[in-house]
Amino acid sequence: MIPVVIVIGSVLASIAVVAMVIVLVRRYERQRTEAMHALADELGLEFIPEEVPELMESIGHLHLFNIGHGRTMKNVIVGNANDIDLAIFGYQYTTGGGQSQQTISQTVMSFRSPKLNLPDFELRPESVFHKIGKVLGYQDIDFASHPDFSKQYLLRGPDEDAVRAMFTPELLSFFESQEKVSAEASGNLLLFYRAGKRLNPEKIRTFMEEGFAIFGQMASPDS
Repeated sequence: MIPVVIVIGSVLASIAVVAMVIVLVRRYERQRTEAMHALADELGLEFIPEEVPELMESIGHLHLFNIGHGRTMKNVIVGNANDIDLAIFGYQYTTGGGQSQQTISQTVMSFRSPKLNLPDFELRPESVFHKIGKVLGYQDIDFASHPDFSKQYLLRGPDEDAVRAMFTPELLSFFESQEKVSAEASGNLLLFYRAGKRLNPEKIRTFMEEGFAIFGQMASPDS
C-alpha cells in the first residue's frame, strides 16, 4: 500500500504544481493586458484586447501570418496619424506537433500609408537553415556592395529587380546597423517585428521608435 500512496501523492503534487502555474500565467497575462491598455490610453490610441478581424484580413496575406497553426492576435493597439494607420499587437503561432510542438510569440507593428509604395518582400535574419537552402536554390537576394547585410539577412521577393531597386545603399547600411530585424511589405503595407520576441509593455515605446525609423527609411520622400 505504501508505494500506491506515494504514487498518488506524487500525482496530486504534480496536479497542484500545474494548477499553480496556470493561475500564475493567467494572472500575468491579465496584468499584461491591463498594462497594454494603460499604454494605449497614454498614447491616445485605441486598445482592443482580442483579434481585430478587419486588421487580420488586411495583413493576413503576409508571410508571418501564414506560418504554422493555432494563430492568434491579442492586445491590439490601433490608431491613425498623418495618414498612417498604425497597429501594435501580440501575435503567436504554433509549429509541429506532439513533443516537437513549439509556440512562437512576437510583438508586431504594422503601418498602412499612401506614403508607402513598396514591392513585395520578406526580410529576416539569416539562419544556418537558410544558408543550406541557398545551396539548394532557395532565393536570397544578396548585395556585393554590402556583404555584411547579405550575411545578416535573408531577403526575398517575387520581383527581384524591384526589390534590388528599393534597397538602396543607404537602406542596406541602415539594416546593417539594426539587430535581428524582420520586415515584410506589400504596396502601402509595412510590417516590423523581431521573430520570437514578445516585448514587455514598458519596452513598447522603444519598439515603436524603431518601427517609425524603418518606416521613415521606406516612405516616399515625395508623399
